[in-house]
Parts: sequence; C-alpha cells; structure tokens
Amino acid sequence: MAKRVSFSILVLIVVVSLAGLVAAAEPIKIGWFGPLSGARAFDGQQALKGAKFAFKVINEKGGVMGRPLNLVEYDSRAEKSEAIVIARRL
Repeated sequence: MAKRVSFSILVLIVVVSLAGLVAAAEPIKIGWFGPLSGARAFDGQQALKGAKFAFKVINEKGGVMGRPLNLVEYDSRAEKSEAIVIARRL
C-alpha cells in the first residue's frame, strides 16, 4: 500500500511539473498602439519597428521566463478618440 501511495505521489508531481512547462510556453501578449496611418503615420511606423525589433531580440534570447513575447498592435490613426478606445480595450 505504501508503494502504491508513493507511486501516486510521484506521478502527481510529474504531471504538475509538466503542466507548469506547458503553461510557461504560452506567449505573453503585450499591446501597442500608435499612429500607423494619418498625419503622424511615419512616427508611429518607426516606433512600431523599434518595438518589433525589441521583441525579436528578447524572443531570440528565450523570451521572459521562458515565455515568448507576442506584440498585439493597433492603429490609432493619429486620432485622440481612437487612441482612447484602444487604450480602454487594452
């Protein structure tokens, strides 16, 4: 009986450990918004390029705590009202 309980505990530990590894592999989503169109499109496009480069470097080094970063981007169209809507969504 003691061997059976010990084996069950060992199996439980392995399953919990593997579940942690699977959860750790899920990407971390980070939202970004800026003017990708409209009057300030050039500035927003350059900022987005910088953010994408940073994400690429971080992900090539293993991400954050083993989890890759995922950039979710939104276009505010250089409009304050659209920026407010996006900020509330994020």
